[in-house]
Amino acid sequence: QVSTDLLEDIIKADWQQNIRLIEVVGDVKLPEQSAETAITDVFTRYQKTDISPFEHNTFADFPYLPVAEKAATPKDSDYFEEIGIRRFNFGNGIILNIKKTDFKEESVAISVNFGAGKKSATQSGIAFLTEAVINESGTARLKRSQLDKILAGSSVRYNFRVGEDSFAWHGRGIASDSELLFQVLQAVIFDPVIRQDVYEVVMKKFDLMFRQFETDIQGGVKLQLDPFFAGNNISHGLPDWHSFKKLNTVDISGWYMEQLNHTPLEISVVGDVDEQQIQDLTARYLTIFPARAGTAGDIAKPHFPVGEELEVVIDSSVDKAVTRLAWKTDDFWDIQRTRKLHVLAEILEDRLRKVVREKLGVSYSPNVYSSSSRVYKGYGMLTVDIVTENAVVSKVHQAVEEVVNSLLTDPVTSEELERAKGPLITSLKDAIRTNDYWLYSVLSLSARYPQQLIWPKTLIEDFASVSQEDINQLVSLYLKPERLAVGIIRSTTKG
Repeated sequence: QVSTDLLEDIIKADWQQNIRLIEVVGDVKLPEQSAETAITDVFTRYQKTDISPFEHNTFADFPYLPVAEKAATPKDSDYFEEIGIRRFNFGNGIILNIKKTDFKEESVAISVNFGAGKKSATQSGIAFLTEAVINESGTARLKRSQLDKILAGSSVRYNFRVGEDSFAWHGRGIASDSELLFQVLQAVIFDPVIRQDVYEVVMKKFDLMFRQFETDIQGGVKLQLDPFFAGNNISHGLPDWHSFKKLNTVDISGWYMEQLNHTPLEISVVGDVDEQQIQDLTARYLTIFPARAGTAGDIAKPHFPVGEELEVVIDSSVDKAVTRLAWKTDDFWDIQRTRKLHVLAEILEDRLRKVVREKLGVSYSPNVYSSSSRVYKGYGMLTVDIVTENAVVSKVHQAVEEVVNSLLTDPVTSEELERAKGPLITSLKDAIRTNDYWLYSVLSLSARYPQQLIWPKTLIEDFASVSQEDINQLVSLYLKPERLAVGIIRSTTKG
């Protein structure tokens, strides 16, 4: 049995040794002749600082928010028998989706979605900052560190995310901790806070991150390429540091709090759960607060830069470049088309790999992917990303266009098609046996997007039935030179 006394004795025994290694890592440049003295002085000064005794915190008043004395009864409910999903509408802007599974014994996962997420952003970078600050702020009564202490010894984990079309609190744990999980989610949702001290710590970290971006091609991707391929829409990529550092807690509050407090909550629960218990916990902890009927507004949709090219040079000593070619496709909602585009991406990556790695001798593999927007009508792209040395950027750019053009003149073969579909179908068969697939791809926001409850029924069948003719039609429709945009990030090093 491990105890705090035992651990203390072990640490004391190790600390009796006279050897000390002080290691300082970072990008601050200290004069070589004074660096050792400066570091030693700081260490010596803190050795003389009094240490406060450890205090045990019991947090006996958690949970502290009111709960319903009698569980509310849903106004109506639905059962989607083919996929085993139950939905309960509590009538005050609260909807609960439940799917009981046996994929992972004693496991439960929850997602609480609300608002419009990134698509409602009014400032570039606000989503990135909001996510970081909210995650570390805790609640108005309890700091994040205090909440973590409450959860110590339990299986409960939680986090906040800003998605393309909603905000979401996520949580997971073992089924026996379900009530604690609901208590924590109730606290962070209904007793929110944006802490100034957390904001200041986060901004210091981001200051360092943005400095690293200045000399890193992946920083160029975030700051330059991602915005470029969205027509510099503020919900894509990041602004420069000069603009980002102007964002503050008032900006976060004005964007996040309004939607948190007034838009409907959609709660989705998947796992090895007691459905009645989840319904009761939802009613007890999440339906007692005022009704929610608000909606969040949208901003202008992104614009794909058809026919445009962007080249950016990053001041870096590392000989590396990113070449991105993308073709305008379409949005997500024709699900069969979306699935066929994923197969096309696999086929194109297979052809490119042979040319880029085998013929050009480039050591990095191309990454080809289809991304179709669920939010913006008509917005989607099929993208090729390749990381290389600077010297071969032009050759790689030319090779990609040649391979894409070959799909127009040399149609996809049955062997290529099966080689692409096989691994995809295998991975999908594995995915549908996981809680995460059902939570994030099917249940979450399914009241907003009811099509999601139909898609699982045809998932494997749709991918298996993709034909050569389907792929060749997509190639002819989308992979045209006039639908292409190009972005390149180079380093100053020429190699």
